[in-house]
Amino acid sequence: MIFPNKWMGSLLAAGFLLACGASKANAALVSFDLETATLADLQAAMDAKALTSVELVNIYLQRIATYDQGGVKLNSVPAINPDVLAEAAAADLRRAKGETGPLLGVPFVIKGSIAAKGMPLTNGINAWVDLVSPFDAFLLEKLREAGAVFLGHANLDQFQTGTGSSVSQNWGTVKNAYVPYTNSGGSSGGSAVATGANMAFFAIGCETGGSIRVPSDRAGVVGIKSSNSVISVRGAVPLACDRDEPGPMTRYAVDNAKVLDVVSALDSKDVWNFVQLSPGRARPSGYATKLAAGSLTGKTFGVLTNYLATQAAIDANTSAAGDINALFQQAKADLVAAGATVVDVTLPIKPGDTSTYIDIAYTGRRDSVPSSIAVGSEPKRVLYNPVTADLTGSMVPEAKAFPFQELIKAVATSPGDTEDQKLATVMRWINPVSTSSISQAMRDAILNKTTYGFNNPLAQQHFLAVRYQIADYETWLATAGPGGTPIDALIFPVATSKTIGTNPSAVGGSSSAPGRTLINSFSLPFVAVPMGVLPTGEPSDLGFLGNKYFADADLMAMVGAYEQATKKRIVSPLAPALAEEHIEYDPDAATAPVVDAVRPGISIRGGADVKGSGKKARVYFGGGAYDNKGVASVTVTVHGDRAEVKLTAKGWVASKSMSFVRQLVRKGVRSVKVVAIVRDSAGNATASTKTVKLPKEDALDI
Repeated sequence: MIFPNKWMGSLLAAGFLLACGASKANAALVSFDLETATLADLQAAMDAKALTSVELVNIYLQRIATYDQGGVKLNSVPAINPDVLAEAAAADLRRAKGETGPLLGVPFVIKGSIAAKGMPLTNGINAWVDLVSPFDAFLLEKLREAGAVFLGHANLDQFQTGTGSSVSQNWGTVKNAYVPYTNSGGSSGGSAVATGANMAFFAIGCETGGSIRVPSDRAGVVGIKSSNSVISVRGAVPLACDRDEPGPMTRYAVDNAKVLDVVSALDSKDVWNFVQLSPGRARPSGYATKLAAGSLTGKTFGVLTNYLATQAAIDANTSAAGDINALFQQAKADLVAAGATVVDVTLPIKPGDTSTYIDIAYTGRRDSVPSSIAVGSEPKRVLYNPVTADLTGSMVPEAKAFPFQELIKAVATSPGDTEDQKLATVMRWINPVSTSSISQAMRDAILNKTTYGFNNPLAQQHFLAVRYQIADYETWLATAGPGGTPIDALIFPVATSKTIGTNPSAVGGSSSAPGRTLINSFSLPFVAVPMGVLPTGEPSDLGFLGNKYFADADLMAMVGAYEQATKKRIVSPLAPALAEEHIEYDPDAATAPVVDAVRPGISIRGGADVKGSGKKARVYFGGGAYDNKGVASVTVTVHGDRAEVKLTAKGWVASKSMSFVRQLVRKGVRSVKVVAIVRDSAGNATASTKTVKLPKEDALDI
């Protein structure tokens, strides 16, 4: 059963840090809070039939209604999957048949730039609000296969164009989950806030130049930008195709590793199969296994001094630079206390050169690049103009337009269409998009049929140059430690400075996050993890940059070890726990899984009635509930808020206070979404949803 804890909300609002994971409340009971639970906690509770996926999804729907689309209106999950409760019921049935798995029955969201079957692929712009995808992106397909429950699309910055904030044309602004009136970071701000404020158990974001790490920092979550090609981009809207990479965002590293084990599956149709940035090197795998055995003992971390705030900014504490540095100094001390060595390192300068030795400006083969990979003439990063640029707008239009063209073909055309018909369809969806997002040169390339993908010789030359960059970087770090020893990872604050908003009518604030060149243009893995809290009340994340391409699993294992040694995450004070989120159960009382041919059923009638008068007046909803073995309980929410429920001989009756309903009507709400969940005696649950009209205003005395 789920027991309410009336003190939990006040504890969270006061900023208490709750311990991660389940603990024995007494000799018999297991107790945990949803906000600080791990995937393992959820699976144990659902295996013990103390919690079903249907009930868990409904808790998240309540949280979204209460805090995300109502109340403080964080606005991180504006598009709910209409079939989410049916998917949750299907996950419960899979469990009842004996299936297990770390993600089974767990609700998650994906960035609004990732395709989901039957839902618009808006990418945050009005022009695509009707661009409904007929298929799931590959990573979403893998998550659903693993039994995870797709809750909906997360908000984002329009066309994924900004890292400072997330403001979409169709859904509006995502707010910071910790500090009022403050930006969430971008462009995956919705994914980060949904995770940090517990509107979903985990999220998928996507990064091109900071779009996972920046919002992860502002939401105090663990976010990974994987080595490019580790997670398939098939079904994700591109921005700059050589740098786009999806990644999980979770509250804890241990859960991130479990999600990575699912979404990093090899996709035989991914465009990255045309590219080998490190031929012969094994793809990262076994994330959860490596994390469980992870340790900081004997590891060497290099503080990348190039990416730290200036001493003048630290001394002046300009834009919180000093406060962030203080947390970073503590993080360094924590690493040392856990058995690691921490040393300062600086990107080397080539003798006689005035520019950074390892940087984006790959104009010729570096002295440090092993001769074994030098083939043919010296390559150049020809997908950009100039070749030394790393801004998305600098990508040559023929290469930048190609993945847009192919994605829209996949989403909006039919197999029987001619090539001319497909081209016309592509242009019909591209023409309304702003030229600041899809330039005229990109449109011309599509019309002139001059676009090209990763298998083109020009793209192959570009990626050979990137391969040289990676080799240069890896060769440097192989001997950059004390006495010529290797560096296991580089560390620096995700954001070296940031401000918060002060105007309630206009969300504001800024963030400075270094490292785009190495992290994104070099295709390297990077993980953000909480390292503490600033005086403003906002979290601050520590960044771990892998020492190698494909070092993702080893990097996440080190992050997990750091997190366990420090436990710096805090809960969101703006979205405290609801009563249903404290869970206690007796693991010894769990019944064996029961698979009924007849599942419990529940219905909702279409209207609501007013009964009683004066202070005793309430608005009543009702419906039927049945099961061949008997109904154990019914739970009902009205407009995302729990209702009082009584079982009757024919079903159920639920009620809400007159003041609650009047408040909705005064805001213009005339119909409400009612969700009803029935549990049978074997622990199986079924849900039903219906839009119900509220009584007329005269019946409510308005």
